[in-house]
Amino acid sequence: MGIYNIKQNIEYQILEIERLLSISDDNPFVYMPLKERLRNLKRQLEELPKDLKEPKIKLLFSGDAVFGSLGIKSSFVCKTINPIQELIKIQTTITKFGKEFGKRGKIKKGEISEMYLTSLPTGSFGYELSLLNNVDLFEEQDVSESIYDVIELIEITVRDEEKFLKVMDEYPNKTLSYLKNFLKEVNSENSILKIESGSTYKEFSRDEIKIGYDRVSSTIFNEEIIMLNGIFKGAFIESGKFELLDNEGNTIHGFISDELSEEEIAQYNRDYSNVECNITLEKGVTEFNNGKMIITYILLSLKEKS
Repeated sequence: MGIYNIKQNIEYQILEIERLLSISDDNPFVYMPLKERLRNLKRQLEELPKDLKEPKIKLLFSGDAVFGSLGIKSSFVCKTINPIQELIKIQTTITKFGKEFGKRGKIKKGEISEMYLTSLPTGSFGYELSLLNNVDLFEEQDVSESIYDVIELIEITVRDEEKFLKVMDEYPNKTLSYLKNFLKEVNSENSILKIESGSTYKEFSRDEIKIGYDRVSSTIFNEEIIMLNGIFKGAFIESGKFELLDNEGNTIHGFISDELSEEEIAQYNRDYSNVECNITLEKGVTEFNNGKMIITYILLSLKEKS
């Protein structure tokens, strides 16, 4: 049982004992044991961790995705587990290596642990994912933090358009894609969503899920490969960023492709710094429904100007 459910259970017992005390007429044989039990429950409640984060996440659904409290569609589980796992992986990469790596970095096999399906809770039906085989000693903490961040991202998406527009600038485009896929499936099954992890609990209505899905669906992302001439100003291995000047004197900066090795980046710096080159970039344009636009560039290759 998660911390949230434990807390709910204790609070329910407290209310029930307080009700019994109100009708006990101060009978010492009833009143004193109830009073002692009430003190113990309040102490347990006070001792529960207030901000516990753990490397597991429980998701509960309703609507057409479930059959009462008996089962959940296997196809729905498959379609929602993958985007949630990928969102957690991306966020764990950002937590471990920074936002810049999260925007451009390729997750190597074995670098981020898989989440395991560890439970299918009954009642409000759903599933629980847990980290079991840690890659390193700090992975449990990183994944716990990342799960909390993913829950917060979902809440922002379905409840706060202003914050959504701000935070999307901080995430890689694949985050938007997985978020859209997840909300699409929950929305298509006319389901609410309850999420629990550690002491964090969030519940989103059908209307909120639809609003969130409409919000990410109306966000358009396009990318294209462009080639231009410009002066290469350098690339930075640690941050994964580059900078150049185009022929009109405009500064363009962005991220280095994850297909380029550190050796190739170092060679570019040696051969082409402050040199006019033929430059190949991937240009990404994200358009939001309020007209806001974010343009990103990824450096694919450099060569001498022909």
